[in-house]
Amino acid sequence: MLMPTKNRKAIYEYLFKEGVCVAKKDYNLKTHPDIPNVTNLEVIKACKSLASREYVKEQFAWRHHYWYLTNEGIDYLREYLHLPAEIVPSTVKAKQREPRPGFERMPRGLKVESDRDAYRTAEKVTEAGPGAAPVSGYRGGYGRGAGALQRDLYFTAVMDDLGPSCSGREKHHLETSDASSLFLLKGELYRKIGEQRRKATTTPVRTSKKSVLWIGKEEEKKIAEEKRQREARIRDLEKSIAQDEEQRKRMQKILEEKSEIYARLCQGEAILNGDNEPVEFLVDFNAKKRDEEEQHLKDAEKAKNEESEAVHFNPDEEQRVYGVSHVPLPVSETKRQEQIQELLELSKKTEVHRAKRKHLIEEREKKKWEQLNRIRKRKGMEELLPRSSEGDNKGKFLDIPLPDEPPMEVCTKQPEPKKFIPVREWDRGKVLYDRWITKQRDERDDEFAPPSSYFR
Repeated sequence: MLMPTKNRKAIYEYLFKEGVCVAKKDYNLKTHPDIPNVTNLEVIKACKSLASREYVKEQFAWRHHYWYLTNEGIDYLREYLHLPAEIVPSTVKAKQREPRPGFERMPRGLKVESDRDAYRTAEKVTEAGPGAAPVSGYRGGYGRGAGALQRDLYFTAVMDDLGPSCSGREKHHLETSDASSLFLLKGELYRKIGEQRRKATTTPVRTSKKSVLWIGKEEEKKIAEEKRQREARIRDLEKSIAQDEEQRKRMQKILEEKSEIYARLCQGEAILNGDNEPVEFLVDFNAKKRDEEEQHLKDAEKAKNEESEAVHFNPDEEQRVYGVSHVPLPVSETKRQEQIQELLELSKKTEVHRAKRKHLIEEREKKKWEQLNRIRKRKGMEELLPRSSEGDNKGKFLDIPLPDEPPMEVCTKQPEPKKFIPVREWDRGKVLYDRWITKQRDERDDEFAPPSSYFR
């Protein structure tokens, strides 16, 4: 299918970028939904052309075409679009996994150095453990499982223990009815402490000398070779474009000169060469005008013939049977008499015109004869005798004797019996034609037969 180069290039660029292409089976769709200014039919035909050369794989489902690029198709489109080797379709690129959102877990509780030691070394005032005291009811535990009151008491005790160990400053008591806000403050405090520790313990990471974009010698040579070939192709294309442009300008100049000469010829000017002689062109510039004049004359003659009085010609009749002067008469007696009278009047007009024409011809011949005699008399030659009329000429021709007819020989021999001659395939029909001619001659009236000398 013929399509503009820019449309084909747009299709190939989209296919190389995405690696796949989808098109609905609708040949009347004016624009492809993914490729602007390109019809759906052009996308289908271009991809089918690539599929015929095994540059793409084609699948069809639910009235939609699907095409996937192959390795050969990637190489072909990269060379067609002049793209470097680093650019690859989206289907070939490694898909990067999105990092999970990070968060810091809140520590379960505040560690105090002497907490466990103090618990172990303290004197037991009362019995501890299960069954040591009567249980009046079940309560929540500590930490996350504790109730609201237990969480408040636990957090207050931890803050009391943390105060003297951290600094010798005066303790500040915070009173609030919402325990969740205290936990948020505590979490923020531990988060800041963790950030400070990470900053203090971080060490510089050593990076390798070879970066991700490092290229080996073989790849570097390959890229350089491709670049050199690409530059050579670009130079060749520029050279061919320059030659085409030069040829176009030369042809345009020649056409302008021809148009100027043609305009001068149409105005009636004569084109002369260096010897002041008219130039003989290979093209006849007046041929069209002559053809138009001839056509105009033909049309005028045709219109004149259509307006003539020949109204009795019937094209449906067979002229070889009835003759050219046959006129079909109507059945009605009145109309038939009128038409016969009209034919008689036309015959009289014809005779009058013939007599006038004959008289004019005789007058012209007489003047010509007199002029010739005057010239001959002036030159001393004998005068010509007056020409005889047409009737005398006819009489002279009728006085010419015809050749004698050959004597008829009496046939005394008895006819021999006819031999059977087989009719060949290529002679079929010829014998019947000869018989038909003989039959027609036998049925013909002798008055219309040619003279017997014709058959010698």
